[in-house]
Amino acid sequence: NAPRHAYFSAARYDEPGAATMGQKGWRNADLVFDLDADHLPGVDPETTSYPEMLAACKDALFRLLDFLDDDFAFEDVTVVFSGGRGYHVHV
Repeated sequence: NAPRHAYFSAARYDEPGAATMGQKGWRNADLVFDLDADHLPGVDPETTSYPEMLAACKDALFRLLDFLDDDFAFEDVTVVFSGGRGYHVHV
């Protein structure tokens, strides 16, 4: 009986298990970029092969990383393959 889905929040709360968002006591959150190949301009999942979609997503990833480095010089950036469609970039 494994769960069908698992999610996590980029936010941090004082009481994450509280019943309502107002009761949780939001503290802060990570900045996370979600790059999905099938949502990129010029990519059509019906006509673009999977390797081509991932190549387009990888190109978008490198452009994002260059932008983050050139404009903000973040020291701690983590890139995670998101399981089939693209990447998550945690700043």
